[in-house]
Amino acid sequence: MNYLTSQHLRNIGTSLQIEPGVLDRAVLIHRRITSQNTKRGVVFTLAHLAHLTGVHYNYLRMCIGDPGLLSYREFFIKKSISGRTKGKKAPSRPMRRICVPAPMLMLVQRWILHRILHTAAGHEASVAFHKDADIKKTAKLHCGCKWLIKLDVRDFFESISEEKVFKVFDGLGYPRLLSFELTRLCTKVLEPSKRTASRNTRLANIQRGPYEDDGFIDERIPRRQRQEADVLSHRRVLPQGAPTSPLLANLAVFDMDEEIMHIAAQHGMVFTRYADDIALSTKRADFTRDEASKVIGKVYAASRRPDLSRTPARLASERPARSRSYWVWS
Repeated sequence: MNYLTSQHLRNIGTSLQIEPGVLDRAVLIHRRITSQNTKRGVVFTLAHLAHLTGVHYNYLRMCIGDPGLLSYREFFIKKSISGRTKGKKAPSRPMRRICVPAPMLMLVQRWILHRILHTAAGHEASVAFHKDADIKKTAKLHCGCKWLIKLDVRDFFESISEEKVFKVFDGLGYPRLLSFELTRLCTKVLEPSKRTASRNTRLANIQRGPYEDDGFIDERIPRRQRQEADVLSHRRVLPQGAPTSPLLANLAVFDMDEEIMHIAAQHGMVFTRYADDIALSTKRADFTRDEASKVIGKVYAASRRPDLSRTPARLASERPARSRSYWVWS
C-alpha cells in the first residue's frame, strides 16, 4: 500500500483544482495524523471513512446515532471461576456481557483497528492485544519473585467511558468532529444487567420523584445522586465483543499505567498489565507485608485519580494468602 506524503497530497489537490483554503486544511490534518506514524490511516471526514471502508455514509450516520439497539447483538455468558477448593460449595458464577457488532459495523471497526489503532504506541507495561504481545516473555519477568501482588479491574471495558475514547482519537491527530464520530462507532449505551437493574430503577425513581407527570424533583435527594441516575441510562462505554475495544482500552489507560509503573519503580518492583489483570512483583528479600499494603493503596489511589485519562477503575480485592506471595483477586 502506498502512503501519500503531504507534498504528494498538495500536488494532487492542486491538479484537481481544490480550493487553497480547503487544501491547506487537508494538508494540516494529514501532517498531524502522520506525525507519529506514517502508516496511520488518514481520514478527513465521516464521508471519507465511508469511501475508505466501502460502507454507506447513511449507515455510519445511523450507527453514530444508535445507542446500540440496531448495531449490536447483546447476550450474557457465565464467567469461569478459578481457585475452587475441593469439598466447598462453588460460588455462583457472575455473568459477562458480550456485544457483537452488526456485520457492516464490524467491517468498519476492523478497518479502524488495523489502520488506526495498530499504529498507536501503547504503554510498555501493557502486554496484551497488540501484535508484539508475548505472554511467555511477560511471565518470565515475574519468575523467581519473592512477592507477587495481583489486582483485577472489574468490568474493564465497561469502565472506559466515551470521553476517554474521544481523547484517544483526538490524541492521534484526528479532527475533533471526526474523533467524536469514531468514538461513537466504537462505543454503545449498555442496558443495565439483572445485577444492576434494580439499583438503576431505584435511582431513576429517586430522580423523577413521586409526581413524575408533573415533573417533580425531590430536592431532598442530593443533586449528585439525581444526576447519577440520568448518567447510568445514557452512558456510552466500550462494548466487550467489538474488535476495537481491547486496544482502545489499552490506550485509554496509558496514564494510569505510567503512574503504576512509577509506583513500582519506587518500591523496586516489576509491573505488567494483561488486559484487566495488574501484576507487580519483586525479588527483594526485605519486602514486607506492610510495604505490600502500601503499594496496593497507592495503586488504588492511582486508579481513582480523575486527572488520569480514564474512568476511575474499581479494583477487586481479597484477603492475602498465607504464602509468601500477596494475592488480590476477584
